[in-house]
Amino acid sequence: MTAPFDSEDKCLWLASSCQDLIALCLRRDADLNRLLSGTRIFPANLAVEHHRIAARDWLNLVRNCRRQVPVDDLAFMTADAMLANRDHAFLQMLQCAPDLGSALRAWHRHRAGFLPLMQVSPAGSDRDLSLHLRPAIGLQGQDAFITELTVSLLIGLVRHQLDDATSGIGVELTTQRPADIESYRLHWRIEPSFDAPVNRVRIAYPLLFRPFAGSDAQRFAQLQAGLRALCRHSGRRIGLLEFLRRRMRRALPQLLGLEQAAAALSMSGSSLKRLLKQHGVSYGELIDEVRSELAWTLLREQRWSNPRVAERLGYANEHNFRRAFKRWTGRPPSAVLAP
Repeated sequence: MTAPFDSEDKCLWLASSCQDLIALCLRRDADLNRLLSGTRIFPANLAVEHHRIAARDWLNLVRNCRRQVPVDDLAFMTADAMLANRDHAFLQMLQCAPDLGSALRAWHRHRAGFLPLMQVSPAGSDRDLSLHLRPAIGLQGQDAFITELTVSLLIGLVRHQLDDATSGIGVELTTQRPADIESYRLHWRIEPSFDAPVNRVRIAYPLLFRPFAGSDAQRFAQLQAGLRALCRHSGRRIGLLEFLRRRMRRALPQLLGLEQAAAALSMSGSSLKRLLKQHGVSYGELIDEVRSELAWTLLREQRWSNPRVAERLGYANEHNFRRAFKRWTGRPPSAVLAP
């Protein structure tokens, strides 16, 4: 597996990550120099095709934009601008897909080269497809913005291509319910649930197979070929936290030890602990995340029994699992069972 990227690695295409946000802020009378302050992005870079930037610079830019344009719907407006940008090859490719299912598979296949900061993990039930969203690296306090941007891109893709259909979509967010949720209703045309244990988007299965209005099989194939060629040089790298979560989940019901994980990254355990601290998370917290998300999926989506889930997660007995689940979510496993 290719080594994961860190916040200092130049893993983002500037054109596909920054330019729409910058243009949006400039139309709101923001100052370009202040927007780029603290980043290693220079005005001349904005005109360079295929210029790459580090995740840290993108996150600093987001922070500056939110300070200069302090509106609640900045992430929503950025997503709309990105979807409308004819030069954004990744998003244009998605809109040429035959249907939503094909678009989501292409998203998963090419995301590492163009939208790598958010890990999107699918989980199916007998009713819908759930897309769980987790930061691929530490997002330096910009978690809510990146989550809202990713969800807005997903919902915008559905709305643009399926005649504004959102009746088969649900959104659950880990953030506290804000005093005013009008921005969510206005841009998403749905009301999300808040204080959830995991960020996720639920999509009813029938929506996955409805033909896209802008479907173009030839252009879809051409754009995918172009994206593969563009990413071939840099590789499809995933974020450090996503890399570790994948390893941890694959190891279950055994727990992946710190030294084992560090060896996979060619570093010492103490170095990995220091690195994770820079990302705002501990190794134990990551393991809890992986176990919690899998437990949630198995209970709510697959309707497994508590003893079966406990065994799958590596707990000695059901009692230990129930206690851990309540610590993770603040509720017993029975409270999240699907009706």
